[in-house]
Amino acid sequence: MTLSPEDAAAVAAAAKKRAEAEGLELPEKEVLADSTPPEPDEIALLVVDEDGKPIANQVLALKPADGSTRDVATNKDGKALVSKVAQGDAVVSILGTRDTKVG
Repeated sequence: MTLSPEDAAAVAAAAKKRAEAEGLELPEKEVLADSTPPEPDEIALLVVDEDGKPIANQVLALKPADGSTRDVATNKDGKALVSKVAQGDAVVSILGTRDTKVG
């Protein structure tokens, strides 16, 4: 699913409103503002800490709609791009860093 810029802005505004209602703090800057939108069969992931700083070498497990599981690690900017992903909902789990895995 690809969102138009207007829809993406509406989703961001709704997320901010919900976070404020729940007493959560969001990073002040738009973390993905400089990113190129992914292709329809790609998922762009960004992992940041509570201050909005990117977390490098974070290992994530992606489980797309087709039920497969793929592990991917974030780069130095906390970003990961997964190509050739089945369309539909996906679940992302944090496994740990490349040096240590959780669990």
